[in-house]
Amino acid sequence: MARLCFGRTNYNIRFESAVAIEGEEETLTDYGGLKLVGRERNLNGTVYYADDMTDEFEISCDLFSLDHGIWIEMPYQIKSMKFCEFARKFFVKYVDPVNANTNWPPTETDYCPLQKGVYWVKEWTPNTDSWVSYLRRGLVKLKYQIFKEGKVVGGMEFVANIIDRGT
Repeated sequence: MARLCFGRTNYNIRFESAVAIEGEEETLTDYGGLKLVGRERNLNGTVYYADDMTDEFEISCDLFSLDHGIWIEMPYQIKSMKFCEFARKFFVKYVDPVNANTNWPPTETDYCPLQKGVYWVKEWTPNTDSWVSYLRRGLVKLKYQIFKEGKVVGGMEFVANIIDRGT
């Protein structure tokens, strides 16, 4: 049985690209307002939700590493999870809105439902201290998609570089 160690990490993340994913028929979650800014490549901008985010929506996250020019799927993934569960288990922990310059709600109880509207973040970069202690170094890609009734209604694809701290 494989175990994940959630000790202190020894790596940082630098975003290389951030691309919004449009919906198949309609885009109910628009991440097109997010951009990478500055030399540090921090995330900046807005996200628009056209509907209240409830368990009507499902989340899928796939993580890939670049190996000899080919994106290889990693074991860290979420194939299908209701929005409220995703917000409680992952969003608040990994985005950490309490320590970010943002109007995202600070506690997990505020995410079900997440009220429709515009949410912003200013110069955000992930704090990896609470992440798994080992993550392959180099380029990784996260494909985050939101589904409603089995159809993609928006999402985001990030490419980031995992680098050792102090380098």
